[in-house]
Amino acid sequence: LDGETRSRIRDARDLHASGRVRELIVVGGAHRGRAPTGARVMRDSLIAGGVPGDKVTGDSTSFDSVTNWEEAQAIATRLGTDSLLLVSAPSHLYRLRKIAQGSALSIGFHVNPEGEPGGAGGAGFAGRWRTAHREGLAILALTALPRSWYVPLVRLIR
Repeated sequence: LDGETRSRIRDARDLHASGRVRELIVVGGAHRGRAPTGARVMRDSLIAGGVPGDKVTGDSTSFDSVTNWEEAQAIATRLGTDSLLLVSAPSHLYRLRKIAQGSALSIGFHVNPEGEPGGAGGAGFAGRWRTAHREGLAILALTALPRSWYVPLVRLIR
């Protein structure tokens, strides 16, 4: 896990410990040829950090923001919850807000306080440049392409 993901895990653990959230849902990181999934690693890390295992639910199939959101909604429905608090970096939350628009769920957004000086792109100017362009391209693809093209394209790239 990269530093930003570890920071998000700490945030989620702290939100749970404070009582602000009752259940944690971890999604993502299902890439062909790689095991375990990112969601599994995040779940294991939360449990190792003291969150009871029955309070952490993860998926095993999502691999990008669209499929992450679809899986999170499905898990929320199975858990019988009508609200979600999404924890991520500022630029990713912006994209998630676009994806989740129109959802029947009540959605809150928690900005990771260590949020992306360089994000997943790395530190410094070059990292910020990569992160900004990756997010911009993702939003453009989400807007311009139908889901039937977008998801297979992302699957192919990843």
